[in-house]
Formats: sequence, C-alpha cells, structure tokens
Amino acid sequence: SIVGHSLGGKIAMQVALLAPARVDKLALICSSAQHDVQSRSLMELWISLREEIADELVFAEMICLCAMGPDALAQVSLREAAETWMKKTRLQRGSAFIRNVEASLAQDSLNTLAQLGGIQAPTLVVYSDCDRIFPQKHGEQLVAAIPGAEGVLMERCGHAPMAERPVEFARILQSFLLG
Repeated sequence: SIVGHSLGGKIAMQVALLAPARVDKLALICSSAQHDVQSRSLMELWISLREEIADELVFAEMICLCAMGPDALAQVSLREAAETWMKKTRLQRGSAFIRNVEASLAQDSLNTLAQLGGIQAPTLVVYSDCDRIFPQKHGEQLVAAIPGAEGVLMERCGHAPMAERPVEFARILQSFLLG
C-alpha cells in the first residue's frame, strides 16, 4: 500500500502507473495530477519567496497560511503554528524546497491526468474544501479519473488533514487500508 500526501501523492500515482503489480492499495491525500492556474501560480510564488525571504520563521508562517484550514487558523496564530512546525522538524534548505516545488510543477509534463485511467489499485482520495494549495476540485478530478476511486471530502480542513484532524484522518485511512 502507498499513501502519498501532496507531492508524495504525485509520486504515488507514478508508482501505481509504472509498477501496478507492486501496488495493492493507493491513498492520495490533498494531491493533484495536474496544476491549474491557481496552484501553478502559488508554487511559482513560493519559489520567488523562498529565494527572497531570509527569515526562516517568516517563511514558515507563509507556508502555514497556505496549508492551514480556517478551524486550525482560528485556534493558533501563524507565528505559533510556524514555531511548532519548526520545533518538530527542520525546514528544508531553500534550494531543496525549490527543487521539490519544481518537481511538482514538472510533473505536468508527464500528462498524468490523462493516464489515471490506468491505475488498477483500489484508490482512496482524501481532499479538503479549504485546501489553498490543491483546492477541492483537484481531489474531485482524481476521483473522476481513477476507476473506482473512493473520494472523502474533509470539510473546513486545509492541506494537511493528518495534522489538523488526526483522529478523523486516521480513522478514514485505517478503514480504507484494512477494509
């Protein structure tokens, strides 16, 4: 089984397409097969900002603003969210972050969306209605394109449902993987 979030979901889709016999189940979390104008523009802006913002905390706050849903934002300030994130994990070096964003953008050239009908594994797509990075329509597009895919919309949630609503997310994922 493969579970991929965001860029990890893009990678998981490629594995499922290139080595279908190796994938029993596929879970795609807040991911996308193809950028639209909004997600591409946001990612291009991230690259520019990562090159310009020297203050790691300010950069982390910007990412938190993009990733957090309204309920999470109402509970904790951006500064607190960024500080917590930075305590739990080190931010990627700027060059590594930029390469990851460029990899996400470059995936469009693989024409993954047109190939999704070839995914054979049972697939769960979890998407959020308040995801600013890959909005709800990206999840709906995956569900429509992957044969038999099950879609789960997590309402009032941002780009990281596993962080914003871990108990609910774990229940959804466990049910799929164990079912």
